[in-house]
Amino acid sequence: MIVLAVAYYRATRNFDFFEKRGIPYDKPIPFLGSLWELLLQRLSFAEAIEKMYNLDTESKYIGVFEFGMPLLMIRDHDLIKSITVKNFDHFPNHRMAFDPDVEPLFAKNLFSLRDERWREVRNMLTPAFTSSKIKSMFVLMRNCAKEYGDYLASLPADQSKELELKDAFTKYTSDVIATCAFGIDVNSMKDPKNTFYVYGRESTSFGRLQSFRFLAVRMFPWLCRLLGIKVFNQKIVDFFKELVASAIKVRDETGIVRPDMIQLMMETRGPGKELTIDDMTSHVLIFFFGGFESTSILICFAAYEIGINVQVQKRLQDEIDQVLEDCNGQVTYEAINDMKYLDAVILESLRMYPPTVVSDRACVKSFELPPCVPGAEPYMVQRDDIVWLPIYGIQHDPQYYPEPKKFNPDRFYDDPKQMSNSPSFLSFGMGPRMCIGNRFALLEAKVLLFYVLAKCDLAPCAKSSIPLKLNEKGFAMTSENGFWLKIQPRNAKRAEPDNIVIPGKTISSKMRSMFRLMFKTAVNMARYLSTLPANENVVEMKDTFTRYANDIFASCAFEIAIDSLANRNNRFYKSGRDVLNIHSVGILKLVVLTLFPRLAEKFDITLLSCKTMVSSKTLCPRAREKKGIVRPDFIQLMTESKNSRDLSVDDIIAQALAFFFGGFEAMSDLLCFAVHEVATNPEI
Repeated sequence: MIVLAVAYYRATRNFDFFEKRGIPYDKPIPFLGSLWELLLQRLSFAEAIEKMYNLDTESKYIGVFEFGMPLLMIRDHDLIKSITVKNFDHFPNHRMAFDPDVEPLFAKNLFSLRDERWREVRNMLTPAFTSSKIKSMFVLMRNCAKEYGDYLASLPADQSKELELKDAFTKYTSDVIATCAFGIDVNSMKDPKNTFYVYGRESTSFGRLQSFRFLAVRMFPWLCRLLGIKVFNQKIVDFFKELVASAIKVRDETGIVRPDMIQLMMETRGPGKELTIDDMTSHVLIFFFGGFESTSILICFAAYEIGINVQVQKRLQDEIDQVLEDCNGQVTYEAINDMKYLDAVILESLRMYPPTVVSDRACVKSFELPPCVPGAEPYMVQRDDIVWLPIYGIQHDPQYYPEPKKFNPDRFYDDPKQMSNSPSFLSFGMGPRMCIGNRFALLEAKVLLFYVLAKCDLAPCAKSSIPLKLNEKGFAMTSENGFWLKIQPRNAKRAEPDNIVIPGKTISSKMRSMFRLMFKTAVNMARYLSTLPANENVVEMKDTFTRYANDIFASCAFEIAIDSLANRNNRFYKSGRDVLNIHSVGILKLVVLTLFPRLAEKFDITLLSCKTMVSSKTLCPRAREKKGIVRPDFIQLMTESKNSRDLSVDDIIAQALAFFFGGFEAMSDLLCFAVHEVATNPEI
């Protein structure tokens, strides 16, 4: 009982701190403080911060308790700017996240560094994140983003109906960080068990145990030193440390230069500015942990809002199509950064769903705050006191953002720089402690959304959470039920972010007019084959190439857009297979038709079923003539010559069917034999 009494006293002894000073405060619960609803999983971290922020809308600041420790939550715009910019010398540091004796490597990163060492390292790293340096990484990002856009657009029909985006987008951010920070190329979609991605997922998945360790290291470092408790697994730390060390060694020995973060830090080396391997590893790791999870969460929330807001998606895709047209399919760094609506969509996503819901500052010398409400006394913040900046609360305040729960990118459309540099937008922080990698994160998100929406449409599905509910487990800003959307290839009339080079005078004008139809079918098949899972990559090519030939002739002869790889039982393909699969009955019919045509006529014997012939006649050119439709296919070419050559509708259909049946089997056989010879002759 005595132990419990002492523990209770120590946990509650400061609970009258703000009451004595006349400051509005959130009433705490013993041992849990103001975060009790979060810790008991009644509210998400963001919702808990918003609830505290709205406790007293007239006060410039309010009191809260982190367990038993009193903190100030700053609500007033001018005070936030004063603390983070004007009087930065009073609040230059974050609260120490990691004790150097418990997590020595992570205590050296830019976020955790303090005072002069922080200034020194910040000055060394800032040149690595200038516009010119970020631009040098753009090609690496673009290559990753294009692969993911192609992958999502080419998902088989049974996989593209419903997709959880967090997994796919986390793999993308992992691959971008791998190439832009560590100088290694990985493809986590094709190889989801690669060590880089697996360790990244393990170290950034803050479940209950990981969150408990984080709190323990933060609140009781002496106990963690005693018990050997660490937030991050040592094998993961050793893996990344070896990765950085080996990359630096190879580059020093061979003179290799690569536009990534390791290279940029190597270039800062010089007299008096030496960064050790531990220093470099620490900075690359915080870059990794910040980008791996935070950027993927940003992209997930942005994609979710785009998917459930049809008008936003249409407007954004129109902008993307225009950029593709202006750039002839070769998107540039400048073109991406000049996209006003894409920029607005990203910023509005950051406003509604900031990856960090609250930030902090540690006071290093006393600072007087004005009275929290008129008539109250000023308050003196003392050395080592902590103040909170409630990012989520401010960015959901209707005083600054009318209808704050509504996704409205137009808030940022006209003057995004003024809005994003305001104290009402703190997703990247403010002042000298502002996130150094914010431009990198924004570009990474923009490039992926560009290529995904250039190729795909996003739409809600049965598993989509509407309205979205934030996860109440842990401190991460994420959705409780994941980010489920339907992803499907865009309508064929939409822009295609590939350069299609049409051959010139070497192909006749009529064949040339069909080239685009053939090209799209070929691209679709190539994507299908390139994305087959490892356990399905042994393929019988006759079936595959027959489906390709079917789709070519459906498009070029009958103006039908079909994907027989995705829709394997479509009527057009089945009809073609039925006619060409001539078994005993079919052979008998063919003999009768050839040798005894009168007998065949008398008994109405035909190779084509009535169903097939009726289907063919429904494709006649009369509808085109009535509506003035023109299309570069075989029926159109026959129609154009009909008047001068006296061709009936039956004549046109007969020629189209001959074109189809001749090519359906012959082309697929040709492709099969050609591919067989190519595969068995490596020198070819």
